Amino acid sequence: MDDVYISDPRQASAQVIAQKKKDKQNSLKRRNFRQFLFDLIVKTIICSAIISIDFTLFAEAGSYNLFDINQLPTIEAQYIYAGIVAICFIVIFLLSFSAFLQNVAISITFAALVLSIFNQFALFDQSSILYSFFGSHIDSSISGVFINYSDWLIAGIIALISLILISYTSRSNQIYLLGILILILGGIISKAYFNPVSRNFENKKALSNISKHDDGENFIFLSLPNFASYSDIKNAESKNYTVNQVADNILGFYAINNFTHYPNAYVNKFTNDFINLVAALNPEENPSEIENVLLDNVILDGYWNFKDLDTDKLYLKTSKLYNHLMGKKYNIKVFQTRGIELCTINNSLSVSKCVEKINSPINLNQPGLTDLDKTILLTAQWIESTKIVSNINLPLLAASYLTSRVAPLNFAGSKLYTINSHKIFDMIADDIKASKGNNAYFAVIDLPSSTYVYDDFCNIKNPYQWIGASQQPWVKTNNLKAKQQAYAEQTNCLVGQLENFMQKLKKNDKLKKTTIIIQGMSPSGVFFNKTQNMKDFSRVGMAIYTPKQDKMQTVYDLCSVPSIISGKINNNKCTELLGQNTTDKRRQEILKEAHAKTINEQGIFNAVRRFKEWYQAFAGHNNLDNILSKVEKSDVSEAKEKNITEKTDAQDIIVEKVTVAETVEELPSEDKVKSISVVSQEINAKEQPQKQVQDTSKAAKQSQKSSQNKTKAKAEQIDKSTVIPLTKPEQLKKEYRERQRAAENKKQKTKPEASKVNIEVKVIENNVQNLDVIPPAVLGDTQYKPAETTE
Repeated sequence: MDDVYISDPRQASAQVIAQKKKDKQNSLKRRNFRQFLFDLIVKTIICSAIISIDFTLFAEAGSYNLFDINQLPTIEAQYIYAGIVAICFIVIFLLSFSAFLQNVAISITFAALVLSIFNQFALFDQSSILYSFFGSHIDSSISGVFINYSDWLIAGIIALISLILISYTSRSNQIYLLGILILILGGIISKAYFNPVSRNFENKKALSNISKHDDGENFIFLSLPNFASYSDIKNAESKNYTVNQVADNILGFYAINNFTHYPNAYVNKFTNDFINLVAALNPEENPSEIENVLLDNVILDGYWNFKDLDTDKLYLKTSKLYNHLMGKKYNIKVFQTRGIELCTINNSLSVSKCVEKINSPINLNQPGLTDLDKTILLTAQWIESTKIVSNINLPLLAASYLTSRVAPLNFAGSKLYTINSHKIFDMIADDIKASKGNNAYFAVIDLPSSTYVYDDFCNIKNPYQWIGASQQPWVKTNNLKAKQQAYAEQTNCLVGQLENFMQKLKKNDKLKKTTIIIQGMSPSGVFFNKTQNMKDFSRVGMAIYTPKQDKMQTVYDLCSVPSIISGKINNNKCTELLGQNTTDKRRQEILKEAHAKTINEQGIFNAVRRFKEWYQAFAGHNNLDNILSKVEKSDVSEAKEKNITEKTDAQDIIVEKVTVAETVEELPSEDKVKSISVVSQEINAKEQPQKQVQDTSKAAKQSQKSSQNKTKAKAEQIDKSTVIPLTKPEQLKKEYRERQRAAENKKQKTKPEASKVNIEVKVIENNVQNLDVIPPAVLGDTQYKPAETTE
């Protein structure tokens, strides 16, 4: 029987239909609006939660408080959270045409989170962490990746895993992922809410005191980054008033407090400025072998530190200065800030007290900062802490151009350690007052440092007036003169704090047994050596206070800072140009040029007088007690400055020039006319014969005429560009006007009637801008006369 085949004419069509259905099921379905909206919202929140986790960890890691006194997130934190959500929404929305690209964006965010946490909080070497685990199993041809890029490799692996999971998981699982991220973020925020931290300075573990007796001595070692030598500031020959003022303030401070001044002290030009401090702590070490006292391997307490941001530090193997002091039963107390670990020597705690300044994020509770200021400052610090974006802050740069009020920022968020650094002076003074026995204090105080944020009176400036010592890539307007002005203002703040510190020690009767070393760790960068011979080293500020020295001494020897310290310890003279490999001819040229300029007695006298005037204003503005004597008329006459006080041949008549009360902005912007009242006062008029009074009046007229001619001649010789007044707060101007009026009223009430002669002196000043200033006249001078430096 033959086989019978039955053909179904619909079989082929049925197979085609089935295949089409199968292909349709396997193909990517086109998203409807509900699915589009789901991806937009859920993936935006996932992206925002990932970034917010890192920001919250950062905000909790320093002295910043995430919540205000009303237990609400601070305004700047709210702005940043809102900004994170807005940016994530924009990115996800722009990629909404492709769910895959949205998933790629989220995976990149995960990778950025991993890199950021590594850079911010890891205490180990994250760049080679994989090699330490798998180095023995890795082929040498690819070992370089594991040695140098382990963190990036880990971040890439996490990004790939997250991309696979989020792409092939259901939407319900995406909801679970979102819930986990929100739970983590909520836990971190709740920790900040219930355990608020405000740590400007943190006390660490310390050893017990080794000195028990009551009547002890104090040794204070103050290290100041970027503190320029008086010689370099003076030799700049600047026509800027503030630059000249800071030079006089430095010299006046040394003279009043009887320091030994080393205007030619220098440091070697190391790559890391803190190595100069290492050299000073080991003064007998060969400069070329100074790195031998640094540790190669450091023992740490853990692998992570979420209480403070990780910063690169130098670790000491030994400190000969510590050893010398501990041999004399001194308690070592350290106030450190960054760059170097001074509390541990050779991986062991070696101090009786350890206080560390928390630098990032800074405490934003500073007067004069607006909500926008705080938001930008906090954002700058956060972005730079991730170390993903280097040298340029794109969000801040965009804000500077999008917001008319915000100028392009010329500072790095990671270099705001200057803020609050001067508080260390008060901490040391309080500790000295309460301590017993011998105590040695080592402090790194970030003034003037590398970001200039303070004015002369230690008021924090508007953040958009802050200037960095190093130029930011996007700023093209700040020149050397602007940096010198900002540097001088901040250095004036430093000198004012130093004088207040000295006065506190004196009031507490502690100076009698106290030695103080002020050491500039590095030159300023804005004041360069004029000489072409000094190429291998740079001068820095250096002075030493020793008890029972009744007058300032100036040592012009060209010695390194470690050599000077070693000489003080061993009571011998430092060796000039020690360790410098130079020819005899070049050595003689360097020494001749360094010794050529000296400071004469008249220059010191003038600097002291001006510093007293300036510090009187500084102390008044900061509500400080001031034990410095005011400048007396006898001092001025001793200085032979006849334009301040002139005495006629008739001994009964004194002609005084009263300071000008008007400020610059109150005078005409073109040709300025300053009125000077010349008061001729008759002394003991009732007791003198009438004839003598007539002779005296005649002498007064002659004196007035000669004084008028001299004043006009001096006015014609004034260089319009020689004086740039100090920028001062409006409140200070008002305060000085009130004091001046009160003094004049009191003078008029207490003195007999005087004949007054008004003289108008026309001083031509072109191109004068209306500045918010106090002219030198309000501080006691009508024209700046810097301390003299003679050849």
